[in-house]
Amino acid sequence: MKISRAGPGFTVQFTEHGVICGSCGRLFREFHVFSNRLVEMCPQCGHRGPFQKATAADIEAYGRAQVERQRLTPSDWVKAIVGLIICVGIALMIARWVVDA
Repeated sequence: MKISRAGPGFTVQFTEHGVICGSCGRLFREFHVFSNRLVEMCPQCGHRGPFQKATAADIEAYGRAQVERQRLTPSDWVKAIVGLIICVGIALMIARWVVDA
């Protein structure tokens, strides 16, 4: 079983080595990425194993939760508009300063 979820600039792959923390429910790989050592603690809550093997349903639920978390909210749009207004204001101040010089 190899399930992958693509995101902006990265791909998360969970194979048969995906595990779930019994304390917080976080899904993560059973082995470290570069050293292939077993993960002894949950990366989110610090709970020490043993961990449960992840099923396909667990991985699918994790993917849906990640997509939902990355969805833009109205406050994100307000922050973008305010940032754009500030950038335009700074550009206008610089342009005015260059023309006056």
